[in-house]
Amino acid sequence: ESSDPAMSAHEGMLTGYATPEVIVRSKLDERFRFPIFGDIRQTHPELAGKTRRELCADPAAREIAIAWIDDPLGWALVETNGTAKLKFDDGGVKQGKPARIARVSRVGTNGREWTSIGRWLANRGLLEASAYTFADVARAAESHPDKAEQAALDNERVVYFEKVDEATFPPPYGLRGGKLMSAYSCAADQS
Repeated sequence: ESSDPAMSAHEGMLTGYATPEVIVRSKLDERFRFPIFGDIRQTHPELAGKTRRELCADPAAREIAIAWIDDPLGWALVETNGTAKLKFDDGGVKQGKPARIARVSRVGTNGREWTSIGRWLANRGLLEASAYTFADVARAAESHPDKAEQAALDNERVVYFEKVDEATFPPPYGLRGGKLMSAYSCAADQS
């Protein structure tokens, strides 16, 4: 993420998007407590515009969680990138069973303003505000897990997901009939 708002018209920015692969659980517990929400607009439209903190506190919204993640930065990355591979660790992996995998893709948001974890940490002096990288954000989040959690919860934008079949994952937004290929496909803003 760039922290330089004064980029000239001749400079460019390359932003990498990925499909995070994260460890999740199917049930909320003391460690896995950050929800990856399903499309709440379909089941509870009255909740669809609520803030992240409001949704996390609402029992009806929590029932719509596809999975629960334990890392606030990973949670933010799943929502920022809009796709993810969820590896379910519900005890079976420890018993030698392979993890169940679900693929999810963004279907909408609550329409609230998005706040970057990096910007939040920089505004509180935990990162160099004039120039920081994702690695800097990750180090700051690891060094200050309580602040990373606060930053994630202060981001009012919530992304809603749906499970996607492996054959059509990841979905190629804007590329009708196309297929994204790992280490090959790229996107360009032609404007």
